[in-house]
Amino acid sequence: MTCIISLIIVSEAWAGKDKPDPSSDILYFEEYVQAIEDEPENRFHRAREYFFKDDMETSAREIRKAAVFLRLEMGWATKEGKKGLVTSSLELDKLADKVEKGEVTSVKELDDAFSRAHYALARHYHLKASESSVQEAYDNLVRELKTAVKHLKHAILWSEDKIESAFREIIKDIHMMEEKVLGGEKQDQKQAEKMIESIGKEIERSGQKVESKKGQ
Repeated sequence: MTCIISLIIVSEAWAGKDKPDPSSDILYFEEYVQAIEDEPENRFHRAREYFFKDDMETSAREIRKAAVFLRLEMGWATKEGKKGLVTSSLELDKLADKVEKGEVTSVKELDDAFSRAHYALARHYHLKASESSVQEAYDNLVRELKTAVKHLKHAILWSEDKIESAFREIIKDIHMMEEKVLGGEKQDQKQAEKMIESIGKEIERSGQKVESKKGQ
C-alpha cells in the first residue's frame, strides 16, 4: 500500500516532467519545492472534507498520502529533523486506520494531528536552514526558512492558535533577506544566524502548545 501511495504522490507532483535526481540541490529547490508547494496541506483539507461527507475510506486515503509525503522528506532531513518526521508519519498512519474503521468521532483529532505534522515539517526545514547558514548557501537558506515559516503558520492555524505579531515580523524579515539574495547583495552571516535563532524560538514556542494538546 505504501509503495502505491508513494507512486501516486510522485506521479501527481511530477506530471509532465522528467523524474528528478534528489541528489541535485538545484532540482531540489527549483523543481521539487515548487512541485509540492501545497503538500501535505491539500491532503489534510481533502481528508477533512471527506470526513464530514462520511466517506471515511477516502479520508483515510488522503491522510496516508500525507504520511508518505513526510517519509519522502526524510530523504534529505537532518538526523534530528528525521525523528520528528518519523513520529508524525506514524501518527498519521494510525489516524488513517482509526478513521477508516470509524473510530474517530471528532474532527479535532484530525486537526491536532495535522498541526503536529506541520510542526514537524517546520522544524525539519529550520534545521536544514541551519545547515545552509553554516555553508553560507544563502539561496538555500532563504527557501528553507520560507518553507519552515509556511509549515509553522499551518501548524498554528490547525491548532486554532493565533499568529503573534513577533511571527509576522519574522516573515517580513525573511522577505527582506530574499530580496537581498535575489539582488546579489552580500549577506551578513551574523544576521542570518540571528534570524534562524528567532524562527527557532517561535517554532519551539508553538511546538510546546501543539504538543500540549496531544491526547486531549
